[in-house]
Amino acid sequence: MQRIHKDGLFLLGSLIFSLYLSGCSSEKLNVVKIPDSTDPTAEMTRLRNSFAQSRVNQVDVLAPGHFSESLKALKEAQDLRSEDKSNQDVLSKISLSYAYLNRAKELADSTRNSLKEVIAVRDEAMEAQAPQFFKKSFQTADEKLMDTTLAVEKGRPEISSEDRSELIKLYTRLRIDGTRQTAMGESLKVIEQAKKEGAEKWAPKTLESTEQEASRLQTMIHHNIGSGPRIN
Repeated sequence: MQRIHKDGLFLLGSLIFSLYLSGCSSEKLNVVKIPDSTDPTAEMTRLRNSFAQSRVNQVDVLAPGHFSESLKALKEAQDLRSEDKSNQDVLSKISLSYAYLNRAKELADSTRNSLKEVIAVRDEAMEAQAPQFFKKSFQTADEKLMDTTLAVEKGRPEISSEDRSELIKLYTRLRIDGTRQTAMGESLKVIEQAKKEGAEKWAPKTLESTEQEASRLQTMIHHNIGSGPRIN
């Protein structure tokens, strides 16, 4: 699946979430000490691979607060490494990063069931290459999703059907647009170029027929996708 790089967005929200965690006595992290003899560089590589897999599993959007804290701890470990600090100091930050990431995975698993329809259509939008074709719109949808899941991390008891419905509509629209662009993007460019070159005058029937076929395909795409999943 396409990796959507949001490290900057996550790190921006880190301060607010850190303040929340600092005042939350019930927040328990299982920080497992890494042996001092471990190679920090190799361990950071393994941690980055864990981040990559977590993004595939959508942990970054299902538990964005803890995910951002994990990224923050990794960044601190990298900074300590570049400053030639002791292995113990670097590995301590890596351990903290793992702890936040593991907690993010746990929270993501518990949230996933409440948002299974949303996650399904987000997957489909990604498969339709919506993030490549409509990056800004996809990021806007993801920000709305992360606002919702961050509230769950902070103790919100449930996700409303209204929020789920809005998210499904956003990602369904992106899936439709991505599918259309993937299937027809080049054809639409050819039609537009033909118009610029005066095809209405020298090949009006061909242009009309091509436009009708393009319109038919667009209608079919919208009909096949547009209804979206039901909201329970």
